[in-house]
Amino acid sequence: MNTKARLKFHGRIAHYEADIELADIFSGAVKSGKLASATHIFDGVDAKRHPRLANRLASQKNQTIAIGHLYNTLCVSFIKDIYEDFAAYRVRSTVTLPLPFTNLRSPSRRLARRR
Repeated sequence: MNTKARLKFHGRIAHYEADIELADIFSGAVKSGKLASATHIFDGVDAKRHPRLANRLASQKNQTIAIGHLYNTLCVSFIKDIYEDFAAYRVRSTVTLPLPFTNLRSPSRRLARRR
């Protein structure tokens, strides 16, 4: 069944997959030297518009670190948003899914009994 939540969920996944593909393209361009610059970390960096990038040294290592950080940030954001969407869907859905370990006592109760 195509619900609004399901369509939204799949739309977000598609957008994040496109973002990760774009980061992969940037990574390939860095490895091939297409974004290399003699003065800045990347070709096209403007010191007024990109002050943080303008302060970094122009080297292959710094480019790799910057692209790796972008890629990792996108992946973490992807996972976080999927989790949040699923949690929101679960709250709104009429189907109740069992939570694991709901029958266990909390650790604080067990500690209180031992004292």
